[in-house]
Order: sequence, then C-alpha cells, then structure tokens
Amino acid sequence: MRKFKWIILTLSVLFVFAQTAFAADLLTPRDNIDTLGKDGKAFKAGYINVMVMDEVADPGTPAANIGWLYAKDVGGTTTLYFETSAGATALAGASVAWDDVGDPDADTSISAGNYESTITSTINSANKATLNIVNTTADLTADVSLLELRFTDDGDANGFFIRGYDHASADLKFSIGVNGAFIIGDLTVGGYMLGASPLAFEGETADTVATTIAITDPTAARTLTIPDASGTVDLIASASHDYGAAHADWTLSVDEQRASYLSATNADDAVNVLLSAAIPGKTYMIYNNTGQVMTFKVTGQTGGTIAAGKRAFYVCAGTDVYEIWEQS
Repeated sequence: MRKFKWIILTLSVLFVFAQTAFAADLLTPRDNIDTLGKDGKAFKAGYINVMVMDEVADPGTPAANIGWLYAKDVGGTTTLYFETSAGATALAGASVAWDDVGDPDADTSISAGNYESTITSTINSANKATLNIVNTTADLTADVSLLELRFTDDGDANGFFIRGYDHASADLKFSIGVNGAFIIGDLTVGGYMLGASPLAFEGETADTVATTIAITDPTAARTLTIPDASGTVDLIASASHDYGAAHADWTLSVDEQRASYLSATNADDAVNVLLSAAIPGKTYMIYNNTGQVMTFKVTGQTGGTIAAGKRAFYVCAGTDVYEIWEQS
C-alpha cells in the first residue's frame, strides 16, 4: 500500500513538472526578445486572452518563416507591430509618418473611397512647404510628371482639378476646371509668355470663337506702352467695295466700320457709304474711285460729300461724321 502511494505521488510530481515545462516552452521568448510581457508575465492576471507587452526598441529582423509581435514607442504613442523577414507593419496605435514610409519595390496606390482626406500642418518657417514632391533623378530620359490629376468624367464642368481658397474668408482665389476653364483673381507674370499667339480671349460666350493676340517674332527688344486713359483700341485696317455698275448703298459691316481706310469703285450713279452709328473719336481716310459723287454719313444723318476721284479725311463727332480735309 505504501509503495502504491509513492507511485501516485511520483506520477503527480511528474505531471505538474510536465505542465510547467510545456507552458514555459510556449511562453519562452524566442529570437533575442528578452520578455513577452510586463514583469515576465505573458497574460494579464485573470484575463487569459489579454497579453501584457512592454514597449521595446526595434528588435531587428527575424529569420524566415518566423513572425514577431511587439509594442514600440512611435512619437510618444504605443504602437503594435508585426514583423517578418520582409519587414515590420504597424497594426494599431499610431499613423505611419511620411518619413517612415519605406522604399516601395512596385507601383503603389492609395484609395480613400468616398471620403475626404486632409493634410494639416502648423509649419511657419520661411521657404518651407506643407508638401514637397521631389524627383531625385539627375538626368531624366523619359516624359515624367511630378503630379498628374485625372477625372474619369473628363470635361465635366462640375469637376475641378484644383481650387484655391482663402482660409479665413473662404473666398475662391483660383480654380482649374476639368473642362479646361482657368479662373484667377489676380495674375502676375514675372517671365515671358511664349508662342506666336500666347493669348486668346473667349469672351462672355463659352464657344470655340475667340480673340487671339498674335505676336510678330521680335528681332530686338520692343515696348508697347498703354496710356493711363480710357478708350477704344483702333485698328489699322482697310475695307473696299465694288458697286458692280450699280448704286445701292454700301452699309458698312461691324468690321468695316473699325477700318481706318475705305475705298469704293464702279458705280453708275451717286452713292452712299453708311455707318450704323458714330464711333466717338474715330477717323476715316476715304478714297472715292467710283466715278460718281459719294456721300459718307451715319444712317439718317447728313454727313459730307466727296467728289469723284478724290480722297477725304473724316472724323466722328456726336451723332454724325464731319469732313476735315478733301483732296483738291
């Protein structure tokens, strides 16, 4: 009987020893990690599913087919990491800072879904920017962009590539629309505008008709001075008319009224050259080569007459035109 008790006692001791060894083997730190938890305890007392972990320094890189789970301080925030031989991944606790983003080995993308993303900054230093995008390639050999903005619904007037606002007043300062519209409050150009036709003005109606300012390639430095005054830009242009051996009135078109030199030919009787309205300060040089007497006037007004084969100089004043000079 005594021998049987000793056998039972021996088996009990062996069983407890085996349990302790098994648990110790499961909880024994591996791969140079000193401890799994606070005070060597793997789990919080009374909570078998709550593991206690101290913050540790970067433990290095584990061997292949082994993973490490550890807590690390990141900017004052405890962050949980899982690390394999391929590298560490922050699981929770803190956002990954821009300067902690690793060197990718493939094209990457970020999907924000149907959510707005905001970058905030308290930067207040000269020559500093909240966001810098820098290409460090010394000699580019390909067509590379630092930033590309794309809309799936290309050309929709409801979309904007960029909009700039004053933060305090929320006033819109500039915008670049998907349809190509560029809206800006003030424009300062410190360099050159290149091209033979660097400026084109659409006007109030958004269509394909525009006024283009064309520049003749300069052979020396040129300066055009705009006076400190209000007025209408006049054009050096000419307009001509063939009466076709008849004498129906020549009513000047909008473009013809802006011309500075008018000439007419081939009439069979006295003729009229008509302006729709006087253009204040506008002057005209007129050549009457019709073979008949010509009257130049605003419709419904008196105007003046020009003899056949003569040239005359007229000016608009009030509601009509007046002759200043006629060739003798």
